[in-house]
Amino acid sequence: MINEQKRYFEPTSKFGKGGIKSMKPWQWALCAFFFLLIVIIIPIALTNKKHELKQYDCKDGEFTILESIPQELDLESANLTHKGWIKLIDSATKTLDIACFYMTLSEGSDYPGANGSFGASVFDAIKRAADRGVKIRIAENKNNYETDNIDYKYLLGYSKNIKVKILDFTKLIGAGILHTKFMVVDKTNFYVGSANMDWRSLAQVKELGILIFNCECLARDIGKIFSVYWQFGNTTKKLDQHPNFDDDLATQWNIGNPASVTLNSKKNSVFLASSPPEFSPTGRTQDLDAILHIINNAESSLSLEVMDYMPAYLYQKGNVYWPTLDTAIRNASFHRNVDIRFLIGKWNHTRPEMYQFFKSLNELSTVTVKLFIVPDRKGKQIPFTRVNHAKYAVSEKQVFIDTSNWSADYFMSTAGVSFNSYHKQIINQVQDRFDRDWNSKYTHDLSILPDL
Repeated sequence: MINEQKRYFEPTSKFGKGGIKSMKPWQWALCAFFFLLIVIIIPIALTNKKHELKQYDCKDGEFTILESIPQELDLESANLTHKGWIKLIDSATKTLDIACFYMTLSEGSDYPGANGSFGASVFDAIKRAADRGVKIRIAENKNNYETDNIDYKYLLGYSKNIKVKILDFTKLIGAGILHTKFMVVDKTNFYVGSANMDWRSLAQVKELGILIFNCECLARDIGKIFSVYWQFGNTTKKLDQHPNFDDDLATQWNIGNPASVTLNSKKNSVFLASSPPEFSPTGRTQDLDAILHIINNAESSLSLEVMDYMPAYLYQKGNVYWPTLDTAIRNASFHRNVDIRFLIGKWNHTRPEMYQFFKSLNELSTVTVKLFIVPDRKGKQIPFTRVNHAKYAVSEKQVFIDTSNWSADYFMSTAGVSFNSYHKQIINQVQDRFDRDWNSKYTHDLSILPDL
């Protein structure tokens, strides 16, 4: 028995009679390797596994570029936003998540002569979804105007299947708004783009977005962004600069590791970006980094279309310059000789202080800046309409479809989302829309602007 016990206590075994002291260098190295494997490498691998997103079967995905063309505007578009939205909402069997700035769809019924039925029909589709048992969640910005709250309050009373959470960015991060515009259905289909949940955005404002069907991997990923909004909805406590998120809100798909999906029978890469930084869990690319990526990687051509552009903070007290985006555009022109066309939506609410920045960019030899102006409609005018509200960028190898205007506020303190892809068909279709706009009678040189 004593001899048996000695087998376990005497440092002999196969290391030799001298025990640990006589271990050879290769034996020390082997021990060190197993120590690292057990204590460090395996725990890290298990931790990272929490952030992995299952690769769902996305072999039969479909995309459609959706547009809103203002009434009486002489532009052709095969796929209108309100029709795409109704198709999306009608496809819901289990869930419908809506992230929006505000919702004024039902008000369209008061404007039959202005195509207000476009918005009313979308509102009816939401009610139909609730009637058939679809669980609907709406994350909406805290709005000061009661008219912006009518729809969600009505829907709350309409069905127990509808839940609403309001996000107050002033309390959450000190400034900003929820400016996002997207819908997700059954964790399989979704829309993201510039159109607000407003009948005007469907009938009287020019918009652009993308509709995706049968792509569970991307739909679940944008669903994670919605879950962040839902987590912070109805919260009045100020957020930490780097909030703690549940592991299942992290994403593995980003600017450095885009998702590989098949859309319209063509396989390519896609990632979704978001803002502001406080709303971005582990792995999520910032919206600012996404737009800088397409600008910085353009080699021959870059087409930009947006409503508001200013290298400064628009909604902060005092003048605060913000050159990040402007510098990237100038570098693309000056250092890489990229042919840049920049189309900006001008309307009654365009800030005159923006004009000097338009003119300054236009002085660069490879940059041409123009204005897209939607004429007034016949008859009585409708406030806050008749503008090109689209927000996107397209180069020879990438497309960026955004929900944000391009000033510091939108990237630093406003919730927005962008769809980013290297899919050649998407690039070509968005480029075609830009070329149509650029060559239309609604596009004007900067010479029409007043001297400052």
